[in-house]
Amino acid sequence: MSNRYRYFFWAAIVLQFATAVFHTIGMIAPVVPANETERQLLELMDTYKLDAGAGFRPTMSGLFFALSSCFSLLCGFAGVVNTIILKGDHERRMTAKLLLANVVFFGILFVMMSMFTFLPPIVMSGATYLSLLISLILFKSSSARA
Repeated sequence: MSNRYRYFFWAAIVLQFATAVFHTIGMIAPVVPANETERQLLELMDTYKLDAGAGFRPTMSGLFFALSSCFSLLCGFAGVVNTIILKGDHERRMTAKLLLANVVFFGILFVMMSMFTFLPPIVMSGATYLSLLISLILFKSSSARA
């Protein structure tokens, strides 16, 4: 049975970890305004508190940081789970289901990144999605021959 899918699965795992690391670095890097409008925007994002109800008064910077953290955590968690599955001796059906779940979730993630972000996360999520998709196709074709 061919295990060519494993190369692309490993590539996806490496890309997931790299995305998590790069995104985390990007979150902690200081943002320097390029003009007066950007300075005002950054100041408002850091100081203006939204009334979110129930006593919660987050700033836009806080909300943005929380959502960005979730993206890094998603990529890191997926990389860990995929490594465990790929290194373990698991039933092929479980691997197939996990690969399919990865393709679905990272496909949706890629669409969202393409619509609402900028080039680096689009490229990283797209490369991850493509690696997962190729891995799933090769996995299914090797299962069909087995």
